[in-house]
Amino acid sequence: MSVSENICVANGQAADDEYANIFLFTANFINVKGNTCRNFDFEFEYPENTNFGIWDSGGSNNLIINNDLLESGTEAAIRNDSFDTNFGAGNRLNDGTWAVGDDF
Repeated sequence: MSVSENICVANGQAADDEYANIFLFTANFINVKGNTCRNFDFEFEYPENTNFGIWDSGGSNNLIINNDLLESGTEAAIRNDSFDTNFGAGNRLNDGTWAVGDDF
C-alpha cells in the first residue's frame, strides 16, 4: 500500500500546530513517496499551522522517499515515532536541504 503523488496544503485547520499533512497512525509496510506538502498556500493565508509534513506514528517498516516537504510544518518536515522506518533519498526538508537517511 502507498501514499503517493499527493499535494497536501495546510491540513489540520481544527487547531494550530497539532496536525500533519500526511499522518500514518499504527500503519505498517506503507510507502510514502512523491508527495508535495506545504504549510501554506501562496493565494490564501490559513488561520492555523500544520505541525509536520509527514508524521509516522506507532507503525513499523514504512518507507518515506522522494517527498517535497519544503516549509511543510512549523516543527519539522518529518516526525518519526515508529519502528524500522526506512528513509530513502530525495526527501526535501523545511529549509530546502535534502535529508540524508534519518538525519532530519
